[in-house]
Amino acid sequence: MGLMHQEFPNSPLVDIVVLIAGDTSMQAVADAFQMDGGTALHDGATTCPSDVNLVVLTVGTNAFPSYYASPTFPTYVTDVLNDTNAVFKERTSAAPNNATIADYDLENAVIDAVQYYNWRDSATKSIIVFGNQWPDGGGPTKPQTASTAGATAIANAKAKGITLYAYLTPPASSITLDATVLAEYQALATGVSDKTTVDMSKLSADDVKTAIVKILQTDICASTPSTGTQTGGTSCGTVCDSFSSILCTINLLACALNKAMDACCPGAGANTGCDCGCTKTMPPPLNTVSKPAEMIGALGVLPKQH
Repeated sequence: MGLMHQEFPNSPLVDIVVLIAGDTSMQAVADAFQMDGGTALHDGATTCPSDVNLVVLTVGTNAFPSYYASPTFPTYVTDVLNDTNAVFKERTSAAPNNATIADYDLENAVIDAVQYYNWRDSATKSIIVFGNQWPDGGGPTKPQTASTAGATAIANAKAKGITLYAYLTPPASSITLDATVLAEYQALATGVSDKTTVDMSKLSADDVKTAIVKILQTDICASTPSTGTQTGGTSCGTVCDSFSSILCTINLLACALNKAMDACCPGAGANTGCDCGCTKTMPPPLNTVSKPAEMIGALGVLPKQH
């Protein structure tokens, strides 16, 4: 099971749910999250400061028990969130279904994730889907009678402000996909916003890993303004927007220090007051404070403690 939290205090909240088709042909995707998911999460949250919750789960079969992408979303809800009353849309491998249908029941899994994941109220929310067959039960083409699961997934995600990303990855060598499969993944990705999918079906396993690292970083940065690597949660843009106020405060402090020097060194004649150049309240008259440290404290600057 992949439960990762990248904390970045005083930064925007970002919640990401990754759903991977549970077929063993999705091994390259599971490998990517196992080996590089944590690093990609850290780098993305640092480049675009954000407090990220990331959960990586499989759909259908628990195909990767020793990997991050394990177990299934229903197991996460019942065992981790302790919600034993959830009624899932996602189909299981038990009769009358089969493992293939369950492993590729991605659209119903999206419906469940929208409803049952523990989304944080103020977080930017997204669901990332990875599969290599038809996302509503598997297969190399759109079925003769397609369900409405895709349309429902899009509508429910949109209603909750959740962005969908959908990625088609390389199928098993014995399967040839037709264009309808990619079109369905594109429909999921573009149904909620202007996001587009990426056709990864022709990539090598190594290229899939590289692409997934970029996908995670892109998702995080799409949720927060990029400000370059920082050591705190305040963006450079915020500092620049506040620069005039900061400069004004510096000028006020300079005036206060000059007048403190006059008070401590009477007759020096060099500092007899100043124009601070802003509309903020001037420092209080000298007779209202007894020490330079108190004057600085009156301006909201704490004196240094010894």
